[in-house]
Amino acid sequence: MVEKRIIDQDIIYKLTRRKDTFLIIKYNTKNKRAWFQTESMPKRKAIDISRVVNL
Repeated sequence: MVEKRIIDQDIIYKLTRRKDTFLIIKYNTKNKRAWFQTESMPKRKAIDISRVVNL
C-alpha cells in the first residue's frame, strides 16, 4: 500500500472537486484499488486507479 500526501490545491480540486488544503491518497497497484481522503471527509472514498498513478 502506497500513501501520498498532496498539498497543492489545484491538483486537489482537479481530482476531487473539493477546496481543501491537503489530500491523502492510498493505492495498491497489485490489487488495482485506490482511496482518497481530504481534511473535511470523515471516511475515505474510492477513486479510479488510473487517476492516481499519474501523480
